[in-house]
Amino acid sequence: MAKFNIGDKVRIKNIPDWPTPPGYRFAGAEGVVTASDFDELMGDFLPYMVNIKLTKADNAKEYVVDSGFWFLTDYVEKI
Repeated sequence: MAKFNIGDKVRIKNIPDWPTPPGYRFAGAEGVVTASDFDELMGDFLPYMVNIKLTKADNAKEYVVDSGFWFLTDYVEKI
């Protein structure tokens, strides 16, 4: 399990068993690990999840927004 820090630049992995079509829209998207007001709510799940503010999402441009999204750490890689 990878350890992520606030500010790390990351990419969402393309996981082969994600459904297609339409496919997993966030595969290949890039972003930055962010702090979140929901961190306390995640509790024991924090080691397994990371909140990412997307900065580039070719297949999901409508999702490049100010708020972040939660992803399993297994689906994220540092860049």
